[in-house]
Amino acid sequence: MFLNRQVIWLLVLIIILILLSFPRFNRNDIGIRSLTAGGIGSLGDSADYTAMTLYFRGEKTVNDLRPPYTYRPLVPFLAALLPLKNPMTAINLINLLAMILTTIFMYKNIAWLDLDLNYCIIGCGLFVVSFPTFYYATIGYTDPVLVCLLTIGLYLIFDNSWVLLASVIIMGTLVKETIIILNITLMVYLIFNRKIFMKQGLMLSSLMLLFFTVSYYFARRIIPVDPGIGWVPSFERLIFNMSRTRCWLSFLLTYGVPGILALFIFKYRTTIWFNKRFTVTATLLTGILLSFVLFGYSMLAAAADGRFIWTSYPFSVPLAVIVLSEIKNSWLKNKLLCSKT
Repeated sequence: MFLNRQVIWLLVLIIILILLSFPRFNRNDIGIRSLTAGGIGSLGDSADYTAMTLYFRGEKTVNDLRPPYTYRPLVPFLAALLPLKNPMTAINLINLLAMILTTIFMYKNIAWLDLDLNYCIIGCGLFVVSFPTFYYATIGYTDPVLVCLLTIGLYLIFDNSWVLLASVIIMGTLVKETIIILNITLMVYLIFNRKIFMKQGLMLSSLMLLFFTVSYYFARRIIPVDPGIGWVPSFERLIFNMSRTRCWLSFLLTYGVPGILALFIFKYRTTIWFNKRFTVTATLLTGILLSFVLFGYSMLAAAADGRFIWTSYPFSVPLAVIVLSEIKNSWLKNKLLCSKT
């Protein structure tokens, strides 16, 4: 009965996810063009990813491509293998699959926290019914796959599955260099995990960082373009981003309910989450903090938007559910005290 209920809820959430991502699929922006950045005529970064897909199909030359997008070849390469004429459609089907996998592993991560089915479903719901699912999931970017790998990677960290984690880091580096968030959260997990000796943890962290470095080296050379240094910080870019209403609005909408709830974890410093299970709390808080660092850097060096803070969801959603469970526990304790008096 429990398994059936679990599967049914996950299927419902996956259907909701597909429905929410449908209006913006391929930037068609059905019925909402006045609320978006201009519909299919404004491709943004997705134009570079679709060009790479066509390059892998032999339909474009290297002169049509630009770094640093060329350093993120995995999603366009996989899209090129699909028997779909439209490269944007191929990319977005991969993104949609990644979102479904993220939902499943979000469930597994929350279940690993020893929270019951209701909290697992609430957590998955916070991920599925969110602004970034609607706005960014199927518009030709690679960020959905990045968020998916961060979520899977977090599960593998908690599960101490180091070989599989190495595979995720290698794949993630070929998706987007910001997978390095996973390396840093791993370091924090190993520092606070008393079951792992310091020397062993240092060696493991160094090895994972080596996998990232070597993978990134090859990612920059898979497509033979003139090497670039990536996003260069500048004061002019900071002023530009600070003046953009869309930048701040997308940040707030993307950070959303999970991020706000997660901040209330500090109210429960006397619970097991700051004692026996502080390793979990520190790891999740580190992931959220790193997403803020990433957004801050994007303010200096890119066209900042909510995609950068979206990387907090693999960490903020489980933390938000922990907060909800503690709110319920506090309410039950108060109710019990009141009944005794």
